[in-house]
Amino acid sequence: AVSSGSQDALAKAFEMLVGGEHAADNIILVDAPTYSGALAYLQPLGCRIEGIETDGQGIVPEALQATLDELTSEGVVDRVKCLYTVPTGQNPSGATTTVERKRAVYDIVCKHDLLLLEDDPYWFLYYGADEMPADASAFERPSNTSYL
Repeated sequence: AVSSGSQDALAKAFEMLVGGEHAADNIILVDAPTYSGALAYLQPLGCRIEGIETDGQGIVPEALQATLDELTSEGVVDRVKCLYTVPTGQNPSGATTTVERKRAVYDIVCKHDLLLLEDDPYWFLYYGADEMPADASAFERPSNTSYL
């Protein structure tokens, strides 16, 4: 899609995925804590926002799976539209998702047939000693990834 920048692309993606007349029925999973700019777009849409625990290596895969299990038991997992994450220099925590963690999260996303929305404006600023984290679409599986 054409946008005037990453904030515009983010707003359009959120509107497309969780907005509209059925927004209150839609669920989006986000890093906890997450980028306040994303919340500024999501909260007025009226969708359900579920925070997924993070640590210094990004989203905790076990927490993501536990949330999806809980939503399954509620009978609403099919209303989850995507997982939104900031994988490099996550705002506000500053965490960068490791390659191993990214693979584990991507496996869960694929298992549940979810869209992974990676908002990665700081990727080119990565200067860590470890392997450069690739965006999840680089993994050898069908891609469910939208990369901003």
